[in-house]
Amino acid sequence: MSGTTVTYTEAGNCVIDANQAGTATYLAAPQVQQTITVTSAQKLPQSISFAAPASGSARGSATLSATGGGSGNPVVFSADPASGPGVCTVSGTSVTYTAAGNCVIDANQAGTATYLAAPQVEQTITVNKPDSIG
Repeated sequence: MSGTTVTYTEAGNCVIDANQAGTATYLAAPQVQQTITVTSAQKLPQSISFAAPASGSARGSATLSATGGGSGNPVVFSADPASGPGVCTVSGTSVTYTAAGNCVIDANQAGTATYLAAPQVEQTITVNKPDSIG
């Protein structure tokens, strides 16, 4: 609570106490309590921060990393169908580049009873032709 604004942070009961001090003429007012029930339908938002490598080379790989919101659920990566055919594959937090083109990676985080699912974040990695072997 800040001033006259109440911010709900999770589902449950929010108990608000109202108090008024007395003066030389008036006694302090008796405390009044109000309970507000915050339901899980009022879920909190969360977001994903995800910066993929800018580029890679076919036959190479990279590790993906992202920070998610407060739900505690992991951020899950996948190759988006918008990726060129056969450009990349994703397994866990590892992306493997298989051909030159654009590899589009999706990052998702599921919600909970308290948190909404995070909006999907997409990053595009440019996959170059493999380095020639000398």
